[in-house]
Amino acid sequence: GSGAGAVPADGRQEVAVLQGGRPGLQVLRAPHAPRPQPFKKACG
Repeated sequence: GSGAGAVPADGRQEVAVLQGGRPGLQVLRAPHAPRPQPFKKACG
């Protein structure tokens, strides 16, 4: 994720993810993420 955290709350990433069709990223970007901490760690 070179733009996982560099992306602002603009919502562009969210749209890109929805169009890309990546369920994993969708959940990560979701506002009701169950645990965004572990996800961030995985990204490094």
